[in-house]
Amino acid sequence: MQQVFKNGVIQDDHWSHLDAQIGADFTPEPEVHYILPLDIWQGFAGDFSGFISCPGITISADADLASLADAIERVPLIAIEFCSFTDGSGFSTASLLREDYKFDGELRAMGAILPDQVPYLLRCGFNSVEFPRAEDLQHAVALTGGAGQSYQGDVETPRTPFQQRIAK
Repeated sequence: MQQVFKNGVIQDDHWSHLDAQIGADFTPEPEVHYILPLDIWQGFAGDFSGFISCPGITISADADLASLADAIERVPLIAIEFCSFTDGSGFSTASLLREDYKFDGELRAMGAILPDQVPYLLRCGFNSVEFPRAEDLQHAVALTGGAGQSYQGDVETPRTPFQQRIAK
């Protein structure tokens, strides 16, 4: 079973990715939680009978969130796929999902992610990361263990330490 970095620790991943290769005769396996590409998720037209739960979706880092509002309200997991570690649009997409769309499910980063990016991913609202290489998991845990206080606000704590201090 694949493992992911979730909520600060390494955990078994109970989600299974389905790719665009599934056919019309696809029957979901009982007790399996699926992550579907957005176009396949939309193709099911909301009829997820036979699935253990509503499947999660995979979206691109630069997805148009306004067109996904219905899906955002229904899915338990959104995986944002980073095509390049230098593309920061996934960070913005995550912040928008948490702040503007009030998404409170699992928000997963996947694709071209480096362990060094994990503290920044967490600040933008991600709570799980799926690395392409298993050895990156331990590195991610080590990088988040000693993360100190930031002087900037973030998705979890929008007020800066200065704002908190003057509010007293």
